[in-house]
Amino acid sequence: AKAKQLDKFLDQQLDALRAWHPDAVDSGLVLDFLRFYTTAKGTSDEHTLDEEATRYPHAGEPSPGLRAMCARLFLLVERVDESGAPIPARPARLAHDTLAAIVRERFDRSDLPGPRAKRVLDGRSAEWKDGKTGVPLDAQDLAVVEAGQSGMRVWNDEEKSLIAASRVARDKARRRRA
Repeated sequence: AKAKQLDKFLDQQLDALRAWHPDAVDSGLVLDFLRFYTTAKGTSDEHTLDEEATRYPHAGEPSPGLRAMCARLFLLVERVDESGAPIPARPARLAHDTLAAIVRERFDRSDLPGPRAKRVLDGRSAEWKDGKTGVPLDAQDLAVVEAGQSGMRVWNDEEKSLIAASRVARDKARRRRA
């Protein structure tokens, strides 16, 4: 029953976030952002403002920003000291540990552009680790990744290499057809 209530709660908060910034919800960015605050074991994880800004450099726009909106909607909480003042690095975590499993499950079955892009990249970017060269994405997977760019964290180095090589391959194929 509690999981069902939390699921409904998450729906309501996503609707509220959509009213504030429809693109953030409809691209999958909000799910990706909330998933950042979970562990692979489906528990809540804590991150500082700097860690968050590195992965989500545009999360502050539009004002008041994704973190502040998630805090207002009781999805995230910032850790405070004994006096109730925010700790300098402003670490935050999911408001409820039990939300973590729901967020991860939602993300994993989401058909929104950001989660779809992340799944494609997760499946292929490992081949590009440590400067290695793997197989580029085909045009269809590249289109999924490009469409989902605004709905996920910034691309890491392996993903950037994979995407760059995939764009070169796509452009070569276009020129051959032309």
